[in-house]
Amino acid sequence: SLVRDRWVAEVRGEPFAKVILTEPVYAGKFEVTVENFGRFVDETSYQTDGERSGKGGFAHFDSAWQRHESHTWRSPSQDWTIDQQQPVVHITRRDAWAFCEWLSSKEHRTYSLPTEAQWEYACRAGSDSLYGSGDDPSSLKRVAWIPSTLDQAGLSHAQPVGLKEPNGFGLHDILGNATEWCSDQWTSRLISELPLVDPRFDSPTAKHLQRGGSWLREHAHTRCASRHEVSDRIHSYSSGFRVWLKIDSNGAEKD
Repeated sequence: SLVRDRWVAEVRGEPFAKVILTEPVYAGKFEVTVENFGRFVDETSYQTDGERSGKGGFAHFDSAWQRHESHTWRSPSQDWTIDQQQPVVHITRRDAWAFCEWLSSKEHRTYSLPTEAQWEYACRAGSDSLYGSGDDPSSLKRVAWIPSTLDQAGLSHAQPVGLKEPNGFGLHDILGNATEWCSDQWTSRLISELPLVDPRFDSPTAKHLQRGGSWLREHAHTRCASRHEVSDRIHSYSSGFRVWLKIDSNGAEKD
């Protein structure tokens, strides 16, 4: 089931909604790392959208939020020291799909981005609380890198994956650290207005969506139900992804 959270229901009057998910999947335990993505690039000579365009992505540059050609997955911002175990960032939705296609071909399995409903189900891990870890923002200290938890630790930027506790399904950094692309296109419609079984929004639009908040967003934007509308070609030093493996009803991996 997928449940919009109480904060949204109370503030915006949106109803709770339950859905039926019939497509079994495994979610990556960690977000895709710089090391993972580097392997893909080394084998394919792939250039990300930011590299190919020569425009880079958005980050703070000379104390201002702006797009700059130097902002890529290799060098996210001026003051960023890259770590191979950090989640890869400055990734567009198209870049994420390219990685999934490469990994699928390499391992003869079917990797993909999740639907929004799959993502939220995995994020909640059976909880209907605001953060999965509870309704109190302080509970995020155990599970998520966001500005306040980074400040408390004397750190900045995204951190190596897996340092925080996993959620109830064993997934690390599902909230905070890097935002995660979904396969759906953006819609402002309520989940209750979409199909009950395996809801997915596929109508043509230039907008797509990211979930999970990030190291740049405080707790109000790092709830299980937080949604972020983004152009599929826009990326910043918080834009990352997680891969999902499709399986059949018996738990066998799909070729």
